[in-house]
Amino acid sequence: MNLTVSGFSLFIASFYVHELRKRGYTAADFKKLIATMSLTGGSVFSDPSSYKYCLRYYGKSYVLHKILCDLVNTVYNANARPAVREQGYVTQIYRKEIVTDLLSLSPSYLHRSSSASDDGKDEPTSSFLFDVNYELSAEAVRLGCSANGSVRYGVERRHDHRGSFFVRPQFAFGYLSTFHLLQDYKRVLERLQIHTYPVLDRRFEGRGFLASASWGALEAFDRIGGFIDGVEIAHGKYAGIERNALLHALLAFRRNEPNRFDSMQEATETLEGYLLPPAATCFQLTKKDDC
Repeated sequence: MNLTVSGFSLFIASFYVHELRKRGYTAADFKKLIATMSLTGGSVFSDPSSYKYCLRYYGKSYVLHKILCDLVNTVYNANARPAVREQGYVTQIYRKEIVTDLLSLSPSYLHRSSSASDDGKDEPTSSFLFDVNYELSAEAVRLGCSANGSVRYGVERRHDHRGSFFVRPQFAFGYLSTFHLLQDYKRVLERLQIHTYPVLDRRFEGRGFLASASWGALEAFDRIGGFIDGVEIAHGKYAGIERNALLHALLAFRRNEPNRFDSMQEATETLEGYLLPPAATCFQLTKKDDC
């Protein structure tokens, strides 16, 4: 697996927390972003009997790992660094104070690969985002969706006399979260005008994700800034492409095309024409109208 990190990714990762500090984010705000990242891409371990306390964060995006480390270093003065592992990166931080603060925001942080029942554990929650200001909730959703969300599309046939084809967008958030946590996420997303519904995964009892097939959900997500720039798609046909590139391609397609095609191939090729690399890259911490 190639885990080389581009200079642009390093710049984005280093710039992100610095800009939040300039915008007046407090230590309490940063703790809620750390908690959101822990819910959507990590786990928290606490065992007072053995004096073991650990925050772990997983994933293939160096950008997100670097942002988490910068958040932790800023709040706790802890020298956290991501380490390379076979499937990407892992960041492990052993600090009781961090774990205590995280557990005060949510009683558990079950990694999404954990068993569905997780006997004896309290439900994880993102209710700590219910009363924060709009800007903080937007950044939390951007970070969470960059780790555990996606935009996609499908090509479907219209049920009319012509039988033409059209592109249907897909937005998803919170893969393999508990139903209780999905309800919390749904409330946070609703405030940002991202309207979704829960979908349970039959393979994992009581687990699922939030979904939307609405162009409005993509447009609302884009208005708050979309994915964190530099975070790439990890799997599938578009692996290695920036998540925002696909988001922006879908929205450009939406603005410019009638979305009625004679074949599935024509629909796909037309959409993928908007994925051609731009002449210049536009960095954004939050959404800009024009690059």
